[in-house]
Amino acid sequence: YSVYKCQLGCVQSHHYHCGFCTKVIVRKEFFVRHFKICCKTKTTNTTANLAFTVTPASTPAAMVTPVSAVTPASTATPASIPAAMVTPVPTVTPSATVTPSATVTPSAMVNPASAVTPAADHRKKTLLAARKKTTCCFCCKPILRKNLKTHIERQHKEKSSDITANHHLNSVCVDGKRGIFAVSRSFKATAHYIHAQKCTWGSHRHVSCQLETCNRAYDNALPSGLLEFDCVHVRSLAFSPVTTTPAVSLDDGVLTEMLENKWLSQNSVAECLTRKLAADDQGSPLSVVVNFENEQGYIYFSVFEPHISLYSRFGRVMVHYDNSDNSLNCPCSEPWTFCPHKAISKWHLHQLRPDFFVQNMDCQEDSSDAPMEDYAPMEDDAPPVEDDAPVEDDAHPEHGLLYPPEGKALVEMVDYLISHKALPANLPRNSISSVDMPRHLVPKENFCHKCPGKVPLSGAIAICKNAKIVSVTGIVEGITTYCKLCVTCNTFYRYQEWTDGLHNFNDGVILTHHFCLFLRNSVQNHTAVASAVAALQATNKDKYPDHDCILHGYLHFEALSAHEYSFSCASCGNHPPVVIMDLHKKGVLSVPMSDLKEPPSDFNGEVDMEDFWHSVSQEIICRGFVKSNAANPCVVSPSYHKWAPWIGPHTRASNMVFNKEYKKVKGSEGSNPLKQAEVDRLTTEVMDLKVDLLRTLVKQCGLDSSGSKMDLIIRLREQMKGRSTYDKVFQKVWGASGGWAVIMCPCGVVSSVKFNIRAESPQDYADMLLSFKHLPNVVMASPQILDSAKKFEMEKKLPWLKLRKRPADINAHPGTGSADHYALYDTFHEANSCLDCLRKVGLVPEISGWVNSQTAEQLFSKMRKNNHFLSTMSPGSHVFLMRCMIHHHNLTINEKTLTGLQEISTEDIATDRAGLEPENNPGLLGFCSTERIK
Repeated sequence: YSVYKCQLGCVQSHHYHCGFCTKVIVRKEFFVRHFKICCKTKTTNTTANLAFTVTPASTPAAMVTPVSAVTPASTATPASIPAAMVTPVPTVTPSATVTPSATVTPSAMVNPASAVTPAADHRKKTLLAARKKTTCCFCCKPILRKNLKTHIERQHKEKSSDITANHHLNSVCVDGKRGIFAVSRSFKATAHYIHAQKCTWGSHRHVSCQLETCNRAYDNALPSGLLEFDCVHVRSLAFSPVTTTPAVSLDDGVLTEMLENKWLSQNSVAECLTRKLAADDQGSPLSVVVNFENEQGYIYFSVFEPHISLYSRFGRVMVHYDNSDNSLNCPCSEPWTFCPHKAISKWHLHQLRPDFFVQNMDCQEDSSDAPMEDYAPMEDDAPPVEDDAPVEDDAHPEHGLLYPPEGKALVEMVDYLISHKALPANLPRNSISSVDMPRHLVPKENFCHKCPGKVPLSGAIAICKNAKIVSVTGIVEGITTYCKLCVTCNTFYRYQEWTDGLHNFNDGVILTHHFCLFLRNSVQNHTAVASAVAALQATNKDKYPDHDCILHGYLHFEALSAHEYSFSCASCGNHPPVVIMDLHKKGVLSVPMSDLKEPPSDFNGEVDMEDFWHSVSQEIICRGFVKSNAANPCVVSPSYHKWAPWIGPHTRASNMVFNKEYKKVKGSEGSNPLKQAEVDRLTTEVMDLKVDLLRTLVKQCGLDSSGSKMDLIIRLREQMKGRSTYDKVFQKVWGASGGWAVIMCPCGVVSSVKFNIRAESPQDYADMLLSFKHLPNVVMASPQILDSAKKFEMEKKLPWLKLRKRPADINAHPGTGSADHYALYDTFHEANSCLDCLRKVGLVPEISGWVNSQTAEQLFSKMRKNNHFLSTMSPGSHVFLMRCMIHHHNLTINEKTLTGLQEISTEDIATDRAGLEPENNPGLLGFCSTERIK
């Protein structure tokens, strides 16, 4: 039989009609089973049933003819009769008249439409089977059994398939002399192209990929024993078609025509001709079209670039033309600016498709950089004020004690919370999405942890009967918080149970974990806590507690979270061989210089870093027990002898680190005069001030405020050569502190951060580097930092940056095996420097184009958006929140790195997260670890 699915709308879904009965079945497997049974049971009656027909309505009785009287013309097989034409067999009663001699002709057949009566509609019933579900063995997600196989193939199948002749990325050779190819970036989405090199001939053999994720996989594959590893882009080059046609030579006459029609300016035409000569000298094509078919609205051009950089690692840049908005895009510049690569691409496009230039293109030449919108800071957070949480002490008089405790008892209570009530760094899902909010918050402790033996605690003592639970969706009021007391040692225990999904700040304001994570993500996205709370308050139409109370509660949550603060890169490890140093000048603290005192006479410049940051956490947690910071026994104030940077636990040599900022103030009366570079930098910042502010500053320094702006700057510059005037101007321009300095790896992960009390100097970076367990081999910094460093002559390559030196030098870096150390300019400041030209990054081929030396500037560009609320905080809150934000910034970068490695290869690739020494692992590169990516 041939059975077809019916889609005529008989029932709500597509279905099947049985040819032997009136059932309508949806599922195919159920229909086949029913059809087989129905076919067997009704085969004997099928012929007889088809022979009967119903007489017209005018016939008094149903006339039924026997089967023997049916003419051959009226007979039909069951397969030839549609299911809708089969009528039920009439019941023959004794009153029914049967005419043996009557015959049935085709015209006597009853119309199927007329045979269907309203009483027969109930016979069309849909047979729906119970949906059978199962659980995925990989993700434990409930799913229909019929979809399990498809779910596993789509969600849990290995992402990296084998590269074959039928399954590979599209690629084309753009420079046959050096073996450079343009290859698709991925199998999915729009075909964006990147560069890859596979040169297996000549003296300079090299196989590499442009993507940073692929290069990290290459670096980590060698110590993992995967010597044959190649990324998917390099493996796809084996199936690149052989190009027989030579590259298109760009005609100078076309360039002249474009100049006459003002498609290009005179300077751009000269730059194009210069680069064409440079490309001809190296034997490389100036421009190659990658996909001129323009299938997806894009045309890609591989353009020659004479200088190696981060966006042109193989000496070529990929420029694409977008036909939808008629624009050119290049990775070396912003979309609204023009560059030589866009000019060459426009030249090439005009030569091949002049019809594109009938109307003016959006990317016109010589358009100056469009001014970016000035960042409008939001309202600054107000300085810390008293918390408005209500506190009731109904049961306190009977014990003769006050809650919360004060002085030493409060410090002990805070230390107990840190050691016994710390939240896990990664909260479980059930504690975040918990919807059960208890009305009575009672501590779970039953015995005192200080007294020997099991000393029972007192009953629950009510602290606050009208506490509030603050959540993203609104406020829950009428909560009662309790505490317990040990009558032996007079120690209080309050409710601080994170398993309930709640965080108790000050017994009057309780934050949900979901709300705390919302504030964390808001701060990471440059939104002040006050602004986030104001948005929730306007959305939920609820009155939230004071913004400062919420801010302190969030900091309280972060202080009790068991963050490791590892400050370690998943790719470069705990001891990066190449680091970048820079200063964020606008990230300042509010530090009155008059309050800073001289350090003790026996102070040698070493500070216990763990003790300092532990005291910062104590200050944050103590705010949940005191009404103002003035009554806080753990408050941290900036000082020269107790102020420390933060360096990762595996990166630093010990907990004792250097901080010799007190040397900046020694000899301020003249024994240590200011350097001219410091005065010049501050003068540059003064020039950006408005005239009114500048006149006010000049008056405060006791100088004549008349004259032009330049006259004021000249007078102030002469006066700034003295320390007192310099400090006054510095505090006005940059704030009270000297910003915060960072040492970070090229991946963007911060290894060390130091919050300067006074103006920046090379001593700040020397303190952090000398506190490292292993000094990096290459340090890249701005010229201001290196202005007093010794000049190095770097006339040879540094191969140990790629392959570990064997045998290693004495006191060598564990990642490179070399004891050499170099100081270079970062790319961002190379053009601004008039110092030693031998310190340029471009002189080291292992670094040039492969190390992003602008990561510090990129980090500062993000963090600059947080200044509007960070600069108004107290010093303790400022440094604590900044360290927390940098920690989450590092975690985000490491997570992206590991995810990228997992997408590239399904093999076990080792990472350097454990920070082991090379002696413990035979890996060649020294990037060794026991942790592997699964």
